[in-house]
Amino acid sequence: MLDLSVRHFTDPNAEFLSLSDSIFKLFKMTKAEDVVLIGENGSAPQYIITSSDVVAILEKLSNAFLLIEQIEDSLRVVIKKQLTMHGLNYSEVVQKMNQKLPERRWLPETIEKMSWENYIDFIAHKEYWTSLFSTIFNDETLVRKYLSFVRDLRNEVFHFRRLSHTLNDSEIKELKRISAWLTNFE
Repeated sequence: MLDLSVRHFTDPNAEFLSLSDSIFKLFKMTKAEDVVLIGENGSAPQYIITSSDVVAILEKLSNAFLLIEQIEDSLRVVIKKQLTMHGLNYSEVVQKMNQKLPERRWLPETIEKMSWENYIDFIAHKEYWTSLFSTIFNDETLVRKYLSFVRDLRNEVFHFRRLSHTLNDSEIKELKRISAWLTNFE
């Protein structure tokens, strides 16, 4: 029995999903089938996915979504707090900044519509870094590093550009560290 391959235990007519298929197709198939084979039809399966695997993927994704949402909420609180402390109105600041930025880099009308790239542009903008953020964050390089890490990770995982669609333990640990760091400034 130990010399048998996985193929001996799988349905020869089982449908394969390609590595490039949508994760949503995987979710749909695991509802209908006990097991989904991942690989190219006619070749040996590269992965075997069960409903339990899908639940584990969704759990990791939801944890990551929540951490990134928490980081973004904290970042918005810090931005609003700094603007308020200095008697500034976000929409006036944005109008002034947008006059100096190329149109493709313009900031949106509200903080809630900002992208991660907008957060970096806004906080690291030389005028606002000096007057609003340098006194609390101290290190612009660190701020750029942390915000870029969150932006890149979010885009990679949540736009399904990563095979596993999950975060590894070191990435989760780094998100938790960034979240705790930002919470200090709220």
